[in-house]
Amino acid sequence: GVIVVSENEIANAMSFALRELGLALEGSAATSLVPLLGGLPPAIPLAAEGSDCVAVLTGRNVDRERLLRVSRAEV
Repeated sequence: GVIVVSENEIANAMSFALRELGLALEGSAATSLVPLLGGLPPAIPLAAEGSDCVAVLTGRNVDRERLLRVSRAEV
């Protein structure tokens, strides 16, 4: 299946990665965090409770100024 995420959800995931993980991620890299941050409809379970989950976070091709703007404002 395909999960569609919004620009706001991506920006929030980029901000979270910078603040909480110390990672500067481009938007496409941050999309894998969106479901882990609660961006899934209730009908789509992420994983069985208690099971392990992996998000691949790769890609740092992001303009520094854009990243700072995103990290200052939760959108």
